Amino acid sequence: MRTPGNERGAALLAVILLTAALLPLGAWLSLQARIDSEIARNIRGDLHAFYVAEAGIARALAILDTLPSAAVALLGPDGVSGTPDDGGLIAAPATAIFFPESPYFYTLTVEPAGADMVRVHSTAHGWGGAVKQLEVVVLWRAGQLRSWWREVL
Repeated sequence: MRTPGNERGAALLAVILLTAALLPLGAWLSLQARIDSEIARNIRGDLHAFYVAEAGIARALAILDTLPSAAVALLGPDGVSGTPDDGGLIAAPATAIFFPESPYFYTLTVEPAGADMVRVHSTAHGWGGAVKQLEVVVLWRAGQLRSWWREVL
């Protein structure tokens, strides 16, 4: 079948124009999917780090519940004043306490916060370099602990 001379290549031109119009849309969708994936990964890392820090706070509260006073909590695991582990509950301050699954770990530090009170910091490190810090203030009253905590970082 013969086509008039002024319509030769019209289909090819239409396909090229359609491809040129859809190419930026496809590139944008690909970029958006990658960005969404990175955002989800960062949120997951932050959430994991938060829960690791929360586990550190829970462990600290369990240890503090066995101690008679804030003064004893500040002495560190060895119970002796003036040693390098003062301000730590399980080990010296800023000693990493690793979870069974890598790369999660947290550190615990204890500092005075007033009469019969201590402030515990749990700094957690998680996947992708995520870091979260929680803080709890613990008060000893009538043989029981009262605590208030907040997210710091």
